[in-house]
Amino acid sequence: MNRRAALLQIAKGVTAIGAMRLLAACSLKSDPTSPGSGTGSRLNFVPPAGGPTKTVAKGTVGLGIGDSNRDAILYLPQSYDPSRPIPLTVLFHGTGGSAETFYPDYVATADTLGMALLAIDSYAYTWDAILGEFGNDVSFIKRALDWTFDRVNVDRAHFSSYGFSDGATYSLALGRANGDVFRKVGAASPGFLMPHGVVGLPPIFITHGTNDTVLPIDMCSRKIVPQLRSEGYDVTYKEFAGGHTVIGTLRLEMFTWFAA
Repeated sequence: MNRRAALLQIAKGVTAIGAMRLLAACSLKSDPTSPGSGTGSRLNFVPPAGGPTKTVAKGTVGLGIGDSNRDAILYLPQSYDPSRPIPLTVLFHGTGGSAETFYPDYVATADTLGMALLAIDSYAYTWDAILGEFGNDVSFIKRALDWTFDRVNVDRAHFSSYGFSDGATYSLALGRANGDVFRKVGAASPGFLMPHGVVGLPPIFITHGTNDTVLPIDMCSRKIVPQLRSEGYDVTYKEFAGGHTVIGTLRLEMFTWFAA
């Protein structure tokens, strides 16, 4: 069994502990003025000036840039025309998830809106910064972006990050630390804000279920949203009657917003 498979096996056992840790951290505040904070969260990604130099098939493509622990998956709708830029959203899965299990729920939305998806595997059962600090996952995400932008005519004005649960927390962190890269940031049921440096003020869309028992809304998004707004972010916030999930209507609304 490889390292990632082993970590996913134990993920269920640590989920409860992880949830308790996240709930305790829901009140954490970002510190954009902290000297030197967040340097590890910077992608240092610069899209190639001349556009893509290679081609890639439509549909689902494994990037093949990882090892036995992980990879990333690109999805291109059949409507993709390489001569025309296409919106791209990077997907971050929740605890114990993977790119392979996460991205299929978003394919129909991508087809409807004519968007590309790039789903990333975390190295461990969740994302690096949630386990302690930015590092391994950030460098892998940059590799995935280099690979994708070298093959896909990405609309840089419609390049966004999105995640669910732990992935939502990570999307908020990485998106805010790289506001010069991601033009919009989406988060479904995030847990908390990490203390790190920020670059730019990308608009943010957050959804959360009022009956979420994993990351209760009062301890999480109802704290996160006012904090973000106090820092100057333009936040679209939608609550819904439901638990720790993503409902289809709000998913479509958020991704329509990404592509708008």
